[in-house]
Amino acid sequence: MKMKEIRNGSLYFNEESNRVERVVGTISDQRVVTYVHKKDFSYPQAKKLRVAESDEFNSYLRRD
Repeated sequence: MKMKEIRNGSLYFNEESNRVERVVGTISDQRVVTYVHKKDFSYPQAKKLRVAESDEFNSYLRRD
């Protein structure tokens, strides 16, 4: 995914970690800051993200 397409606060599927993560910011012109339920932070490349599908989105929201 291209950096200009990524929106803070949106959920994306990280193809490297195989999980849904929320984008909370950017750290360069290629990397973003993501977290999973404010516990596990990550710094993936934007090209490794895709928009989360509805079942992935719902699964993320059901987590504790």
